[in-house]
Amino acid sequence: VYTFMFFIAIVLSYFLSSYITKSLKIISDKMQETQLDQRNEKIVIEDGSKEINSLVRSYNNMVDKLEESATILAQSEREQAWREMAKQVAHEIKNPLTPMRLTVQSFQRKFDANDPN
Repeated sequence: VYTFMFFIAIVLSYFLSSYITKSLKIISDKMQETQLDQRNEKIVIEDGSKEINSLVRSYNNMVDKLEESATILAQSEREQAWREMAKQVAHEIKNPLTPMRLTVQSFQRKFDANDPN
């Protein structure tokens, strides 16, 4: 009888622990799938304990903040790329104008309005 009760207790504890850790397994899997460069899904668990629901809320808040940070980072990278391109364009425009400006300044120094030639 004791062996049978012990066996029943083991089977019952196995199924009970599987039920309890099911939500933790879902949370763990979602955390491992979290990536910065892709959209992450939020966790939805209806029948969790207070602690599990708190953990799920924290994870979902983290996903929201991660998405905001990724958006800000992408915007910053685009702005930086435009700044670099503007610098290059300004340099290319300024570079050929420098010799022409020096030639005009040299011409202005040599030009005498009173000289007929």
